[in-house]
Amino acid sequence: MLIKLAGKFRMKPTDDRLPITVISGFLGSGKTTLLNHLLESLDRPRVAVIENELGEISIDHHLVLHTDVGSLQDIQGRTCCSAREEFVRLLHLVAKHRSRYDRLLVETTGVAHPGMIAHAIWGDPLLKEHLRLDGVVTMVDARHIHEHLGGEGHASEQIAYADLLIINKVDLVSETDLRRVLDAVTGINGKARHLLAEAAVEDPARVLDIGGFDLKRIENGVGGCAKAGGHGTHGESAHRHEIGTVTIELPGVMEVDRFQRWLEGFVTSHSADLFRSKGVVAIQGMPERVLFQGVHGMFQMALGKPWQDDARSTQAVFIGRNLDREKIRSAMVACVMEETGAMI
Repeated sequence: MLIKLAGKFRMKPTDDRLPITVISGFLGSGKTTLLNHLLESLDRPRVAVIENELGEISIDHHLVLHTDVGSLQDIQGRTCCSAREEFVRLLHLVAKHRSRYDRLLVETTGVAHPGMIAHAIWGDPLLKEHLRLDGVVTMVDARHIHEHLGGEGHASEQIAYADLLIINKVDLVSETDLRRVLDAVTGINGKARHLLAEAAVEDPARVLDIGGFDLKRIENGVGGCAKAGGHGTHGESAHRHEIGTVTIELPGVMEVDRFQRWLEGFVTSHSADLFRSKGVVAIQGMPERVLFQGVHGMFQMALGKPWQDDARSTQAVFIGRNLDREKIRSAMVACVMEETGAMI
């Protein structure tokens, strides 16, 4: 059903919905410093910000929407579930006044994680009409990231969600240690770009409008996966943290029903542990590319440009926990139509 529904959705030439940039990262990684730097560089009255006002404590305790007229909403002492409901209400408030803003910045800690934000927008017609996710920026503390990765797994998940990784405090580590940091983060997320910073200060042009959820960019290839491997196939880093990147590239055309059943079953069975996914698929009977992207079990699909004389193939990237690359590849190979199967 997902693939057949994709035929009803074609990408618009322009998208004037309010872009949302999510700034994530472990405690002390530099999220607030980056946020303040961005605000100093932007037209502040045209930027809405949802952040944890009291700094790096649980977002359950104090969640605030800042706008040009100050704090419109103030949420304190909420339970986790209640805070999530209030966060969605803040998104509705921004959507209602969309014309007043050029962008929304969200500094996350626990409740407002990127997966929840994607689900809130994609699953709500009003939010989907007025808001769009632009990208997830994850701050990484180069000096302490290995300690964080050795904890409960939240740091690994924050890296897994990212479209852009800013490796911060690089002036405090040696070149050897920095290489270990880069190996660790790319072992978890092999498709995200990364930038190096000393004090969380970055050019807004490199942080904003990155198009991490833009299907048009996916259309040109999922790319960025030179170190992709998946759990148990990419050395010590992916094995230790159980989160890795699996990249699949197959020539030929997918049989629509077989691929449909596999994709729906795969997403359903891995929903909790599938942080990001995206792909370009050649589908039987469809002259256009079928594009998809997802966060956990929530997916977006659309038709891209026609294949015309281009060789038809499928590219897919999955970032998640305990993903078996060979099992995924074998299942996808089984979906390729027989007349093109000999090409594999």
